[in-house]
Parts: sequence; structure tokens; C-alpha cells
Amino acid sequence: MPADLSTSISGESVEALVTKIAKQRSRLAQDRSFAKIRDVARDLGLHRIAEKQVVVGGTNGKGSTVGYLQQILSQQGVRVGVTTSPHLHSYLERISLDGVRVEPGQCADAIRRIADATSDIALTYFDLTTLTALHLFRQWDVDVAVVEVGLGGRLDCANVVESDVAVITNIDLDHTALLGNSIEDISKEKVAIVRPNQPLVFADSRDNLVVDTYTENQASPVFTLGREFGRVSDGSVFVTRNGAQARYAIPSCMNHASESFSTALQTAALLDFSPSNVTLGTMRFSTPVGRLEQGYTRDRHWILDVAHNPAAIRYLRQTLAHQNILECVVVFACFSDKDVKSMFTSLTEPMNCVATKVIGMVITDSHGTRGLSAAAARRELKRFHRGIQVESDLDLALSVAASLSDPQVPIVVLGSFDVVSRARRALAMCESKNGAT
Repeated sequence: MPADLSTSISGESVEALVTKIAKQRSRLAQDRSFAKIRDVARDLGLHRIAEKQVVVGGTNGKGSTVGYLQQILSQQGVRVGVTTSPHLHSYLERISLDGVRVEPGQCADAIRRIADATSDIALTYFDLTTLTALHLFRQWDVDVAVVEVGLGGRLDCANVVESDVAVITNIDLDHTALLGNSIEDISKEKVAIVRPNQPLVFADSRDNLVVDTYTENQASPVFTLGREFGRVSDGSVFVTRNGAQARYAIPSCMNHASESFSTALQTAALLDFSPSNVTLGTMRFSTPVGRLEQGYTRDRHWILDVAHNPAAIRYLRQTLAHQNILECVVVFACFSDKDVKSMFTSLTEPMNCVATKVIGMVITDSHGTRGLSAAAARRELKRFHRGIQVESDLDLALSVAASLSDPQVPIVVLGSFDVVSRARRALAMCESKNGAT
């Protein structure tokens, strides 16, 4: 990646530039047009910028799957460009080459180039970021481009990419105001990233007639969790490669993320970049930050997770239980457009499987334009009378949470990228390396 000689541009100023341009573009048209964005992307040659391209959609687990796929490929010498969203601390996390985030000056220059080339159409913040990432991937001459969907799929800017492999991690209820109130409606939006005759890696073992019908009509082969790939009870994962199954030992750090890891391995197999078992055994993997991230500070065990919808919260409780964490205290904050009641139901009600029990809870404020105050969240939860404390200030909320249980009980911070980002800073869990987070 070319060196950035700028000393005045930071991730914060790059984000301000993107925000400014997106705000200006919103005035060009009343409604954003995906067709115009798709056409301009084709005119700029951004629909095909690498020999092999992957588009990753789904409700939960996209970031983890993308992170593991990047590591599997990069450690085999494959040059991988990745764009993800949202970011935890710096806008620059959204665009990376082989796990190293873009330099601010280079990113700002690319943003301006895309803005100039698309001056006559309305672009959102995310549209501008995705097109900028594709421009940079072409500039970096990547072997594989991995593009994460921001919202839905059908009308998302990531869908301008002609993918060689589409990945849908799972389909559940989230962003219902925009995507629909049923699994069927949301499936129609997400499955549209699949291209004719190109494979879909579908990491959701539940029956889905919409996905089945769409892929059949597109003549797209489907590789489904639990059928063509997944975890085996002996502590290994299997994938399907050239019509035959291949097994891999799960690295010890992957036991809690075997679904995302096996999804990434299956995707790598379809890209013809399957590692050997020997090669995989020599690889060193890191868990994406903010996903079951654990740390010990203030004499407590902290777990940070960006679970921000009911399905993600249920999955988190199951995963913690599998790690023999049977009780926890929660610090919670979510955005105003989320279903707070359903999220709390997922946190507190018994499940039909082993799941961690929440024995204490502190609600705190979320920040930003979509922010929801702790007091407003508490008013939404009238039927949850016991065990909920309210503390607007996050640092105080963390202290209150620590007072609600014995020191051996972990404290879990969840509900949004915003609260996890601020908690990482407050608890001094931020990394200083220039890696993509």
C-alpha cells in the first residue's frame, strides 16, 4: 500500500469529508436510485475490480465471517481488499488491504475522486464509502475483493459488485422498517446479492423457501450450513470442495465462532484457496474486535459484543453458556430505531437450550443521531420491573454493573457498536496497532 505522507489528515477528518459530501448529495434527489448508482459503478469499471469477488450479506455474523475469510486468504499470500461496516473507532477501519486499514490521505484522495466522478447522482454515506473502497481495491490490484453488505442486499451499494461467490450468514428480523416485518420479506432483499450460475454460501440451516426458489431460478448452487459445511461433534469443521468433503481441525481460538469460521473456509474453498490442514495449523487467527471480545481490567472480567438485535443476543447467551459462563451482568444501550422490548426479551426470558442467565442489568445512553437515552429505553420496558438500573453516563454504568455481583461474575457490554466502542475506550481495551478492526 503506498505510503501516506500527510500529517494533517486523520480518520476523523476523512469521516467528516464523507459526511459532508453525502449531505450535499442528498439534496440532488428526493429518492436515492440504486439503478443510477449501479450504472455509474459500471461506467467507472467498479463492478469488476478483482479476479475474484465476494459479497457478504446477512443479519448477523457478517463482520466475523469477513474477518476470518480475510485472514485465511491473506495468510496464503492472497492479496485481499475488504470493506466492512460500521466501524468501532475510526472510519479507516472500513477499508483495508490484507487486514491493514487504508492510510487517511490515500482514502481522502479516493473519496474526492469518486465524488468528482459521480457529481450528478445522490449518494449516501455508505454508497460513497463502498465505491471508494472498490476504487482503492482496483488501485491496489487485489486478487480478491470482499465486500460486506451494509443493509439488506437488493438495493445496497455492495450489490453493484459482480460476485463470484455470495455469502448470506443468516436471515433474521432486523431493520424491519426498511426491509420488511417477516423473514420472507427480508429474505427477498438479502438473496438478491446472488448472481446467476454463481454459488451461494448460506450459513443458515433453517428452511427458507425464498432462498430455495431464487437460487433455483438463477441456477445458483447453494452450500448450506449443516449440509455442505459446518461443525462436527469431534471438534472439527467440514467443507465441500470439488464435490467431496474436507475436514479441518478447529483452531483453539475458534471454538466460540465455528459457524463464522466454517463459513469463511467454505467460501475460500469456492474461491479455490483452500488451505491444507498443515497450512491451517500454522495460521494465527485473531477474533474481530467487539465480537465476544474479552478483557480483564478494574479487577473484573469484561465481555464486549456488538449484538444489536434479538437473534444476536440469543446467540450470544448460548455461546457464553458453551464457554461455561452461566451468569452475567449486562450493560446495555441500543439505538432508537431498534426493537428494545424484543431485545430485552431475548436477554431475560428462558430459552429452550442452555443459555447464560442475566442476573443484573444497567441501561445507559447510546450516542449519535440515532441515540436513545437510558431513561427513554427504561420507559419502553414497563413490564421489566426488576433488576434494571439506569445510568446515563457509561463510565458510571460500568461501575454500577461491577457492584451488582461477585467479582467472578462477568460483565457483558452489548446493544450497539456505539456502546461497545465507548466501553473499549473506557476500559482501555483498544488496540494501538494499525490493523483493521
